[in-house]
Amino acid sequence: MYGLQQTSMGYSPFNAYQGMPGPLGGMPTQQGLMNSLLGQMMQVMLMMSQMFMANQMQSMVSSMPQFGGGASGLNNGIGNFLGGSPSPSSVASGGAGALSGSSAPMATSSDFGPVAPWGQALAKDAEKNANGPGGWCFKWVRQALERAGVKGVGGASAYMAADQLAKNPKFREIKVSPKDLPKLPAGAVVVWDRGGSGASSAGRTHGHISISLGDGREVSDKVRQQTTSMGSNVRVFLPK
Repeated sequence: MYGLQQTSMGYSPFNAYQGMPGPLGGMPTQQGLMNSLLGQMMQVMLMMSQMFMANQMQSMVSSMPQFGGGASGLNNGIGNFLGGSPSPSSVASGGAGALSGSSAPMATSSDFGPVAPWGQALAKDAEKNANGPGGWCFKWVRQALERAGVKGVGGASAYMAADQLAKNPKFREIKVSPKDLPKLPAGAVVVWDRGGSGASSAGRTHGHISISLGDGREVSDKVRQQTTSMGSNVRVFLPK
């Protein structure tokens, strides 16, 4: 008899489970369907687990001050690490775009002289408050600009500030060769595109922004020598 195996205790459905014809010959198909159903259920459970972990991580990040949690005027979330989540006004003013080209005039010798008093005050204030851990350039520069009365600068990445500053009536844009950036006057805002070349820019995906101190140094969340080696795509804005 197929499908049943005779043993010392009688007959067993062993052969039926091996796919041989017999009274239980339909079991392999049913078992395959069960295995498939169990596999699908496990995938659903895995997806639910991943969603739960992601929500928990977002809650933890949002509650941490260094990521903007509880900071006045900032949306919670990792976007504040780079300067705050973009507001509708910043997006409308170019905050969501890449660092675009510029039709600004080339700098002349007069552009490296003194700027408006409020620009010099901007640089002094930024230097006084440069107490960050490093890597927070956009957040610190945005806050310094806000204290100086410059609104509408923000977004997910530092390079986004270029198009916003280009439309701000408190600044005028000039073209400056990277090697001449240390000559900029105090208060000039320098915005680098993402990427670039050179060891100092390897892996950068957010660009860089800083305020010139007028003595060959720059300030963002820390004071350092003026950056000149993040590629050639850089835009400079002088306070009017």
